[in-house]
Parts: sequence; C-alpha cells; structure tokens
Amino acid sequence: MIKLAGVDFSYKKNTKLFHALTTDFQPGKIYGLLGRNGAGKTTLLKLICGLLKPNFGTCHLQEYVTHQRNPLFLKDLYFIPESFFLPSITIRQFYQRFYPFYPNFKIDFFHSKIEQFQLKMDQNLKTLSYGEKKRFLLIFAVSTQAKVILFDEPSNGLDLIAQSEIHKLLIEAMSEERTFIISTHHVKEFENLFDQLMIIDQGKILLNHDLSAIQQQFFIELTTTIENQEDILFSQKNPGGYHVLKNITNQQPAQLELDFFFQAVINNPQGINRFLNKKEQNS
Repeated sequence: MIKLAGVDFSYKKNTKLFHALTTDFQPGKIYGLLGRNGAGKTTLLKLICGLLKPNFGTCHLQEYVTHQRNPLFLKDLYFIPESFFLPSITIRQFYQRFYPFYPNFKIDFFHSKIEQFQLKMDQNLKTLSYGEKKRFLLIFAVSTQAKVILFDEPSNGLDLIAQSEIHKLLIEAMSEERTFIISTHHVKEFENLFDQLMIIDQGKILLNHDLSAIQQQFFIELTTTIENQEDILFSQKNPGGYHVLKNITNQQPAQLELDFFFQAVINNPQGINRFLNKKEQNS
C-alpha cells in the first residue's frame, strides 16, 4: 500500500503545491489520477516513486520511505514518465541489462508481448517510432511484476489502435497485488479502465472515490433550460440546450461521461462529494 501522510511540498520557497496532503492507494486497483495541467499530478507521482522528497510529512510504499530509494523498494516500483530517454541499444540489450533488477520479472510474458506488438529483440531503441518506444516501455514495465506502476500521460502520441492495445495489456497484467496509477488529462480514453478516480486541482484532492459508486450516483441529461432546477450539480451550455449533471434518484444508472464529470468536480467538488459521502455512510 502507498500512504502519504501530512505531505507538504513546494518548488518555490513561499508557494506550496501540496499542504498537509494525506491519502493512500490500495492494491488491486487501477487509479485514474486526473487534473488540469499544473494541478500536481506529475509531482504526486514523483513523490510516490521517491524522485522528490516532501518538505514535511511522509510518503511510504509498504514499510519503505520512498525518497530513501531503498533497492528493496525499487524492485517493486516502475515509473514511466511523460518524457523519457532510451539509450542507443537494442531491445535485447536493454532487457538483458535491466531485467535482473526485478527478481519477479516474467521473461516468457515479456517475449510474447514483444512479438505480439510486432517489435523485434534486435531492433535499436533509437530507431523506433515514438509509439513503438511507448509500447516497449509499457511491456517492460508490466513484465517486471512490480507491485506499483506509475504511468504519466501514457496515451500521449498514440493512435486509437495503439491505445486499445495498451488498455488490453494493462488489464491482462493487473492483479490483486498490484497498483496501477495512471495520470492523464485525456479522461475519455481511460473511462472504461479505471477502478478508482482521484481528481486533484491546485495541489488539493477534490475527489477520491470508487468509479462504480460514482456511476451509480450521477447521470447526465440534455435539457433546454436550467431555470428552476435546483437539483443540477453542474451545467454546460451546448448547441440545442444544456448538458447537466444530476444525482440519480429514480432514474436507472446510465453511462457517465468522465470528461464531463471531471469538469463538474472541478467546478462543484463540495456538492458532488456530499452525495458520495452520504452514500458511503448509509452503506
């Protein structure tokens, strides 16, 4: 389990990005870490993997303090940043050089996925396209069997077919012992993948709830007017009327568009959390 307790962090002396941040990430879940650009998503990932040290407070993965970068901790963590560097070596050389750092590395799985994704062990990493490089890194990451894998904008630069392939790979590699955290602002691309939704803005966690509970609690409808409708939690004007977010009462649960829900949370976090917290208390 990943646990942050009372974390303060700032890049500049007098400007705190996080203040008293406390949260945790449980195994067996794929987390969607959502937020606008500059909200603190990448910083949170770097705190979790120990590339940044809190100014105050603690960040643990199991019993390990993450910024101490203990090798016993690192063998159970893999981080794929949005921007990355790959050396001018072949896939085979990369694999032979780095897989020994991960004692549980699934060799057969790695080779089968390299073949499935139409990569070749003797290809030089520098000659791969951006999408191929991302595919390779994702294959290597899940093959490590690391308990925690952090993905920062994994779909950037990938076409729709590649995105679908990556989704299938993550679902296949997921297990009850693993935690995947996917940071993205491309919400719609991942809405069928997440188990838990965490939305942050300006260094604060606005929402952290099970996605199925969210989908059972809210629905979106199109209406021509928003006047005299006190049950509207968020509205957005569109051609032909308004899309509005409401709490489900008698309506049957419907597909909830996460990009619209994300905008609703940014604009009305208190109203949305009120319904979710009330449901948790009653369950």
